[in-house]
Amino acid sequence: MTTRMARIVRMGKLGGYAVLLGGAMQEIDGRMLWPSMEAVRERLARHSMTVASWVIDTGTVTG
Repeated sequence: MTTRMARIVRMGKLGGYAVLLGGAMQEIDGRMLWPSMEAVRERLARHSMTVASWVIDTGTVTG
């Protein structure tokens, strides 16, 4: 049995967090963006989803 791992994405310009699963953004309980990482982790735990330990950050690169 293969387990797919959800990835949390910090959506820099939108100011929230989203979930990727299998390369696609996921809608969970009618929602695609959460205000905090804790809120999205709690929702994923309620659905017994495996979550990657690292977060993808889409913030802008300055240099």
